[in-house]
Amino acid sequence: MHLLLNIFKPELIFFLGIGQALTPYFFWFLFGVNENYSQEITGQPILIWLVGYMVFILGAKFAKRSFKSHHVESIFNRRRIIFFLKVTIFVWCCVLIPVIQAYGGVPLLKFIFGSMDVGAVNQLQASSFPGLFGVWFTVNNLLISIVSVAILMCVSNHENFPRYLVMGIIFIIFGAILGGKRQGLFIAGGVMFSFVFIAIGNHFQLSLAKNILKKSIVIFYFFIMALILISAFIATIRVVDNSESGFVSLYRYLDYPLINMEWQIDNFGLIAGADNIFPLVAGFIPYKLISGSGYGLENTELIFDFFYPEPGIGAGYFGPAHLAFGMIGVIVFGFITGYFSRKIYNLAIVDIRWVLPYCTFIWPLFSAHSYTHFLSFLFFVVPFIASCLISRYCFNTKLGLRNVK
Repeated sequence: MHLLLNIFKPELIFFLGIGQALTPYFFWFLFGVNENYSQEITGQPILIWLVGYMVFILGAKFAKRSFKSHHVESIFNRRRIIFFLKVTIFVWCCVLIPVIQAYGGVPLLKFIFGSMDVGAVNQLQASSFPGLFGVWFTVNNLLISIVSVAILMCVSNHENFPRYLVMGIIFIIFGAILGGKRQGLFIAGGVMFSFVFIAIGNHFQLSLAKNILKKSIVIFYFFIMALILISAFIATIRVVDNSESGFVSLYRYLDYPLINMEWQIDNFGLIAGADNIFPLVAGFIPYKLISGSGYGLENTELIFDFFYPEPGIGAGYFGPAHLAFGMIGVIVFGFITGYFSRKIYNLAIVDIRWVLPYCTFIWPLFSAHSYTHFLSFLFFVVPFIASCLISRYCFNTKLGLRNVK
């Protein structure tokens, strides 16, 4: 395995997520806390993150024990890949039409001209036909998965990208930014690049892997820079009369969850929690059943039964688990996610059919500073199932046995 692939281990990715989560303490120490924050800063969330990471590592170590797994020798089913890519593109185009109708146009363009903001987009999504945006999200995830496999097939065979593959990449980008949301770009980019890196580094000849990985690193660097710039631009235009720069708006996604966790500990205790399990399951319940047809703080906060100091976002990765069962919840949730993250990673090392499913773990771990995507049907369960189906459909395998340590 190429040394560069160590950066995709779940323990390191989660560590980077935690580093982002605690970064505001550094800036608060240097420049002081934002005067608009009324919450007293105690630093107690550091203990939550420390304990959570320790049990995450413990769960990962349990999963690292030697095991036998199928090793792939025969890889691509070209006919199936091309067929499914074309079908998915067709379905994507069909679903796009009612989505644009529900928005009344393209929200991103309306942001640019100042005729719509992100609050209006959320309201339109909530009042749309039930299930429409769930289907839209699912089709986009299917497209991301099949395009990732098609890219790997072309790269490993030194082929030029065919027109329908280029079309698929363009559609992924457009689908991610259509509604003015930024996570879609990071999810798509993270899955596609990590899939190519891990698959080539583990399942192809070393000489080919080194050559492609060197080129991919340069592309990946510029891709990340482009993602940050695009996200900052969207952050600037999607709120009417926004006086903050786009980069400051991005940084707020680190500030807000930490402030909320400070408040949560202050109100419910570090050890005890609030005995509220609803946030643990809310991500698996259709949003319309929770909020009716509206979107607003009075509805979103029904999930928590209280108002955070910074409403509209939770308290980070361990927020729901701590809210439900206190420190015990943090320990159990950290151990379970550590175990399964490492388990799927181990399978990805020896079986190329598990590489794409593992890549769906990367964003939930990296974005742990703000989100608990493992508790979301749309943000984790759907992408994971889609990637599993695509992998089983697009790869032919000749079975062998190989031990992993």
